[in-house]
Amino acid sequence: MKKILEDASENVIQTQGVNISYLSDLYTELDSEDIQVFCVSQFRTVHNKLKSLSRHHSNLHVEAKFSKKVTHLLVDEDDGVCTSSLDVLQGIVSSVWIISAQWILKSTEEKLMPFKSYEVIGVGNKSYNGPRNSRYNKYKQLPGIFNGCHIYLHNFNTKYEISKTIVLTKAILTKLIMDAGGVVLRRVPNPELIPDEEKVVPYHAKKGGKLVECSHFIIFKNMYEPMYNMSHFKALPIGWLIECIEKYELCEPW
Repeated sequence: MKKILEDASENVIQTQGVNISYLSDLYTELDSEDIQVFCVSQFRTVHNKLKSLSRHHSNLHVEAKFSKKVTHLLVDEDDGVCTSSLDVLQGIVSSVWIISAQWILKSTEEKLMPFKSYEVIGVGNKSYNGPRNSRYNKYKQLPGIFNGCHIYLHNFNTKYEISKTIVLTKAILTKLIMDAGGVVLRRVPNPELIPDEEKVVPYHAKKGGKLVECSHFIIFKNMYEPMYNMSHFKALPIGWLIECIEKYELCEPW
């Protein structure tokens, strides 16, 4: 199995043209061999069922916190859509499976249901397909979504609440950005004095879009002056950054 996966990955490196569904199926089979679950469901019945099933399936393990060991994040969802949260955002940038809690509830001591059928469709709404996009990006062995982006976080020295489930700090944002391939700057960049080694372009910028030449970003909470909108340097709201993660795509500026 691993040999087949390695050969398929080699094809991706050489051509980027391998059938992603085929590659996804190979990875899914491999991911089934060792399932490390972190559960954030609000329902005790889900947690209890998960612990019970882990005693009957040698490939199912429960993690007490989100770490690099986690392969599957178990969430509550409604019609395939889960609420955006810090755990979900971290799950997306880590390219783990984000699975409906129904997977555990429908599984039994004799059989674990195929988790692929229970992957959430969207984050917040059905058009925000970050979980799947991130997995596919990993399977293709492409850089993270913020690759080529140098980001300065303006005035995030205190907690900032976007929603009840997303309360940000500078440390949390820094980890999300770095895990998604970006560089976090300690000082405010000067648009007229960009170091040569930082004169790069975002790998995932849309062809013909507004970010194809943009290497530097200032991310702010409410307002920032001056509102840079140069081809290589932009000031954008924190909502833009979160949307990029939720969709796992480098979104066009608002």
